[in-house]
Amino acid sequence: QNPHAPLQAPSNMLQGFPTDWTSGREKYAGMVRFLDGAMRNIVEALKHRDMWQHTLFVFSSDNGAYSSGNNWPLIGEKAQPFEGGVRLAAFISGGFIPSSLRGTKQEGYMHLADWYATFCNLAGVDPFDATAAAAGLAPVDSVNLWPLISGSVAESPRQEMPLYVGGAERNALISGRYKLVSWNSRYAQWAPDCPTLTTPCPRWGMSDCTEGCVYDILADPSEASDISKEVPGVTFQLLARMTELRIGMQDYPSTPETVLAWTVWRSKY
Repeated sequence: QNPHAPLQAPSNMLQGFPTDWTSGREKYAGMVRFLDGAMRNIVEALKHRDMWQHTLFVFSSDNGAYSSGNNWPLIGEKAQPFEGGVRLAAFISGGFIPSSLRGTKQEGYMHLADWYATFCNLAGVDPFDATAAAAGLAPVDSVNLWPLISGSVAESPRQEMPLYVGGAERNALISGRYKLVSWNSRYAQWAPDCPTLTTPCPRWGMSDCTEGCVYDILADPSEASDISKEVPGVTFQLLARMTELRIGMQDYPSTPETVLAWTVWRSKY
């Protein structure tokens, strides 16, 4: 994962940026520059070994940027349910991509977890998880999206994306063109050129979505207008669907494994 906290980059990666950028923004950009060079090295190595023509190269973020980055014109950041936190930058390349699709843009829905079923399909492997099924867990919900990526179909097989499934007060779901956010939370706001030494990013906004906010994220990706009262039928359906999803939710262990791992690490190091 890069860029990621702690923000740090070699000094030669920090040259040439605007002098009014904050230190965090400069380091963030330096890490991206370093990452760009690493990707170039990988691509050149594959081409040198005559492997590029057989390669499917996937580059994707896992969440939106946080404070030293910028998600404008969206709102929200990492760990928040708004588009700035969940709409990702991604591209695919390599000789495995059909030539007719190179240089095109795909706007169909895709969840990051869908790469699992997609890769399984390309490898000729059944994505079914027998161990999970034997333990009584829900079936794999990853969707094979190679038909969309390859141009075989025009519409994404993925039409629903549960983003957060928690208690009654912390939920987010995308279904079709609509997103439900049932979550009172502050959210990050952005401007085209921030943060700088003289112009910080806008102050935090605060959502009031106790009863559920609904956004048309195709027409309004910046989530400026809550239309829950304008489309009551859609709001009811989304809330009902979220209730269904919570029924199958897996409980977190009383002591998360990450906490246990951190405790062991601290005792030894």
